[in-house]
Amino acid sequence: MRRTELVMAVVLAGLSLYVMWMSAKLPIGWEPGVGPGGGAFSFWLAVGMFICCLTIMGRWFLRISPMSRSTEI
Repeated sequence: MRRTELVMAVVLAGLSLYVMWMSAKLPIGWEPGVGPGGGAFSFWLAVGMFICCLTIMGRWFLRISPMSRSTEI
């Protein structure tokens, strides 16, 4: 279980980095008179997902979560 938690966090972090990279091809910021750019929602959603993945990895490293303390394979 411990390894699974880390593997999933790393996979989702990689996916969020990919989504951020692809979203950055569209305008991310605020466009005057129009509103947020086409890639804004997906970019900031991926940033939030990446931060959550970093939090999961940190909790895994510090053995805070119940799954990270597991001895099962």
